[in-house]
Amino acid sequence: MFKVRNRHRLGAVLLAMVIILTATHTAIAAPSSTTAREAVTVSSSNHTLAIKADGSLWSWGWENFYGELGDGTKDKPLEGPRDTSGRIVPVKILDDVAAVSAGRMNNSMAIKTDGTLWAWGYVNGIDPDRLRPVKIMDNVKAVAAGGYEDSLIIKTDNSLYSISAMGDTVKIMDNVAAISAGLWHSTALKTDGTLWAWGQIHNRKIVSSPVKVMDNVKSFSASDTYTLAIRADGSLWGWGSPYQEGVTPVVNSPDKPVKIMTNAAAVSAGRSHAMVIKTDGSLWGWGNNEAAVIGDGTCSDTHFGINNNRPNPIKIMDGVVAVEAGDWNTFAIKADGSLWGWGRYMGVDIQTKISSQSGKEWDGTGKYITYPEHIGTVAPKKVWNNVKM
Repeated sequence: MFKVRNRHRLGAVLLAMVIILTATHTAIAAPSSTTAREAVTVSSSNHTLAIKADGSLWSWGWENFYGELGDGTKDKPLEGPRDTSGRIVPVKILDDVAAVSAGRMNNSMAIKTDGTLWAWGYVNGIDPDRLRPVKIMDNVKAVAAGGYEDSLIIKTDNSLYSISAMGDTVKIMDNVAAISAGLWHSTALKTDGTLWAWGQIHNRKIVSSPVKVMDNVKSFSASDTYTLAIRADGSLWGWGSPYQEGVTPVVNSPDKPVKIMTNAAAVSAGRSHAMVIKTDGSLWGWGNNEAAVIGDGTCSDTHFGINNNRPNPIKIMDGVVAVEAGDWNTFAIKADGSLWGWGRYMGVDIQTKISSQSGKEWDGTGKYITYPEHIGTVAPKKVWNNVKM
């Protein structure tokens, strides 16, 4: 989750990133001479992980195929008309947690306050189903659970490692301040402010080793097929392309970064939408609006020809200090520690249908079926209090 800290509370504004996402986003640190790090407190993909103020970790979501919720259970993959395989009500998973990352490939990772890294769900190809958290490493300060690319970790000496789907650990580089694991590519921010990427980067080109993309970067977020970065002057830049034909892109510049806006403080790249916190604490969103992920009170539905996509950023709310753009939902933390959410499958007691058309999917027989995981809200609604900031 990307965060902005209150100047009066901490004496300075620190930015942090959840890299998701959604990507499989996981957020870590704004680069500085001391590589200070803020914990990721909410991470959302097809399942959601949230840390409360007491350090307890909770999970919920609409997929639990490989035990990624971490409550000791798993569900068979969904086929045809079905009910949700996940959990509506959050379940407590761990205590003393400092940071989390919900991966796109049914995996979850968490760092405890003692620097130990824990993982569950589809962790590796040898022992894929870990239904409860298992300790896998010591001395970790940041984690980004991967998609088709490897998961990434930063150790306490600022060295970056990748963990493959088969469980192999390989050192990538040193002097790393922050990381983000997209579905098809990986990104890392070094302590000197340079941003590096590998995997499928510019114009879907496959690069096996890290290449420098940009200088003077202070925060960033990688999604399925695009990346967003905030430079030291507060300008927001993006590059990449839509994840599929016909959707409203967050950015459509496969060959080079393009400037999107100024006065940006934190950013989170969802699967097909993006959220930005500006320096005044206002939250803005744009992109594809399937499942009402933008939060402006509308919803797009391709089945019914409803297009409420937003090609340009629009203001959603004020007073925001952290945001996480997930696959099918968005979460924001306000300055009072309250957690707000919108889109599908928010968890807790939110049971409002997105719209008269949403919450339905084609079942292949000429009719639409309503599924519990499509229950949600089109505008921000308070989910919890006392979420860790």
